[in-house]
Amino acid sequence: MICGDFNIARDRIDSSFWDEKHPGLTPEERAWLSQFLSKGFIDIYRELHPNARVFTWRSYRERWRAMRIDYCIVSDELRNRVIKAEILTDIEGSDHVPVMTELST
Repeated sequence: MICGDFNIARDRIDSSFWDEKHPGLTPEERAWLSQFLSKGFIDIYRELHPNARVFTWRSYRERWRAMRIDYCIVSDELRNRVIKAEILTDIEGSDHVPVMTELST
């Protein structure tokens, strides 16, 4: 499992705005993330919440600018151990909110 700030919004649902020249939204960045995931990794939040429009980062200056750029990515072999994956939007303290994935033992 890899969790962290990838600074890439995979799809339009993952951003409150769309400008393919903006960092995190460029075709090259999104292609890199798609290629990485194609190697047997899963964006587990999106798999479990396919239609959720929830963001993990929000601009301090322009509050309407928000993106889901923080991920918990699991290997295919861990997929069946995932109990839940959440974005904890009620916890603030920076321009990012925590992401969480719970696995069974």
